[in-house]
Amino acid sequence: MRGAQNTQSEGVKYLSFMSGKFVERVDENTTGATPRELEKGKNAGTIIHELHFDTYEGQIYNIETEAGDYGTRLHIFLDISTVEEPDAKVRLSLPLSSGPAKGFLGRLPKINFSKDVCLKGYHIKNENTGRYNSYLVPYQDGQKLLSHYTKDEPNGLPRMQQIKVKGSLVWDDSEQLEFFEDLIKSYNYPGATKQAPAEFIPEADGEPAQEVNVFDGPQKSTKQAF
Repeated sequence: MRGAQNTQSEGVKYLSFMSGKFVERVDENTTGATPRELEKGKNAGTIIHELHFDTYEGQIYNIETEAGDYGTRLHIFLDISTVEEPDAKVRLSLPLSSGPAKGFLGRLPKINFSKDVCLKGYHIKNENTGRYNSYLVPYQDGQKLLSHYTKDEPNGLPRMQQIKVKGSLVWDDSEQLEFFEDLIKSYNYPGATKQAPAEFIPEADGEPAQEVNVFDGPQKSTKQAF
């Protein structure tokens, strides 16, 4: 069923993705809303209220990137319209350099854009590092779509590179991000002109991009977990 699990869509919604959840900022009087204090950005200390969902379903009609104060963001546009709500749209936004964004884009070549897709979020502990990793995974026809890019078959995706910054070695994914931006632009999406104008778009709040292992990087597992 189109829309979010346990909710109905009403017009354009702007979502973020945090800890494996689809997050919608709402008014504090909204039933089921959870308060959260912003920790970063110019609005640090502000209390906001959010709804959290495990899945979102609809037809992807456009994908874009946008450069901002906190880095480049990935925007995924979903048409979740129904007979009752013919104009319902969603924009899901997350850091392009994050693990969930790269994981989703790695599956982009497997998506049939003429059909609905079910996006599922996961937040799973890495037993090797003790850290929690988030995943944004598309499903179609009840089947999980696997990544088109693996360590054994990278299909042109560049590896992350170690570079020295102020005397310390860090992982650089600049070439990967350029690759994914080119990949995004290579598709003719079914309804890019259908994007609804934004009445209210929440600011990014400066959430950090989660690290991701794409062949190399901080996480050493080479398996495709999701």
